[in-house]
Amino acid sequence: ITNASPFSISYVPPQTPSGLTVDTSNNVDAVLTWNAVTQTIYDTPITPDGYIVLYNETPYADEQFYYFLTETSLLSYTHQRVARFRDQMFYRVLAYKDYDGRMAELMASAKADPERKLSLSELRTALNTESRGTAK
Repeated sequence: ITNASPFSISYVPPQTPSGLTVDTSNNVDAVLTWNAVTQTIYDTPITPDGYIVLYNETPYADEQFYYFLTETSLLSYTHQRVARFRDQMFYRVLAYKDYDGRMAELMASAKADPERKLSLSELRTALNTESRGTAK
């Protein structure tokens, strides 16, 4: 029996990590730490595939001004030597679940071309692009 009814699968993002701290006590590096995410924005259980660390040199809250720094599966990241070369730096961390491989491709591209400056708004767009299919 074949059911050709259309269906859609929507990305339900993990919650934003809480407890982000930045330690620059050695006056050289910025050591970021945060709490593990265990639920989606709808409070359902989830295990993120990783965390995306973003940076901005100005305190603007707009997503378009935060840029991809790295991706990690850990609950910390060291932004090496940043305190030596910048008076201030602002960070955001996102948890993500890569259901279909799009994020892995996007982050590989960002790591391969760091001058491109992949923004938070571009990442959110990639994550929230709806997948559509047909039930069989």
